[in-house]
Amino acid sequence: MLLLLIAALAPAGALDLRLGVDHLTQITDDATASGFELGRAELGARLKWDGLDAEARFETVRSAQPQSLFGIDRNSLIVRARWVRMGGGIDLGALRLSGQAGLVADPFLDAVEDGFDLRDLSPLAAQTTGLLDQSDIGARLRLGAFDDRLAVEIAFVNGEGATETERNDGVDTTILLHAVPIKSDVLGGSQVQLTGFWRDGSRGAGAVQNDRWGLGLASRSPVGSLGVTYVAATGFNEQATRNASDLDAWANATVFDDWLGVMGRFGRTELDTRVDAHRQRITAGLYLDPPLTDRAAQRRARLYVTWSRLSHGADVGLDPMAIDRDEVFIRLTLMRDLPLGGAP
Repeated sequence: MLLLLIAALAPAGALDLRLGVDHLTQITDDATASGFELGRAELGARLKWDGLDAEARFETVRSAQPQSLFGIDRNSLIVRARWVRMGGGIDLGALRLSGQAGLVADPFLDAVEDGFDLRDLSPLAAQTTGLLDQSDIGARLRLGAFDDRLAVEIAFVNGEGATETERNDGVDTTILLHAVPIKSDVLGGSQVQLTGFWRDGSRGAGAVQNDRWGLGLASRSPVGSLGVTYVAATGFNEQATRNASDLDAWANATVFDDWLGVMGRFGRTELDTRVDAHRQRITAGLYLDPPLTDRAAQRRARLYVTWSRLSHGADVGLDPMAIDRDEVFIRLTLMRDLPLGGAP
């Protein structure tokens, strides 16, 4: 019945594929190790008709931990849902009210990624370090003004993230403010955006305090991007008295005829502000955008070559990967967009 309804509505839609193949070399004082890995594989589908839209996105993730032999069901790679959401919106004069429900993206990560050009290399640090979950079960409501250059959003989610079942009756509430004060045709179209959020949350069977707040400043154009985020946690890793914070700064720019680009990134996470439990990463690198037929419209390839220096505080814990080291990382990313009945 659902398939018949979709066919009758004849929605516009698109598929997109993101595939990244990696080679990583880790260098420590005692040893050097290297290997290949499927670092990123994503498949997304988008549909839109009248005032309704839907999106489903799936990705591969490693279920095996570092230095382990196998993961879930003896597989080191599994496929999981990243987003599965449906929503719509209506115009109220100069305002637009929209909403979505399902497995929805974190509002702060979702907003900042509009100004972030290195998502194909790695997500924002607040996601990878566990301060924010990239998606959760719930709903988001958004009120935008001035052609969506100023927006306020509120989200209600179960608070356990996409990888956990709900273990308490609490609901995490996030309030987000997003502004685009500068939007121009410079550099082929550029914008500067500001984002701030506050979250009242809890996690686990004991409903442990799990609050967050953060700020993001980002600028993006076809040439590259520049930005910084700061996220602070009150209550972390199901410990109410444990606070954490994350600082993430990046810059990248094309320097040679849409072929060669340079990038740099700095990240520092304080996993427990009571002790010296920091993780710090400094990254520098190059990327190549080899020309492909219709590359700008439907297909694209990018080759990253980066060097990183990782360092850790004395109290970071028993993590077997918490070893100061250098990393040489190579990723070839292929991207393909396939319109289905029109652009969504």
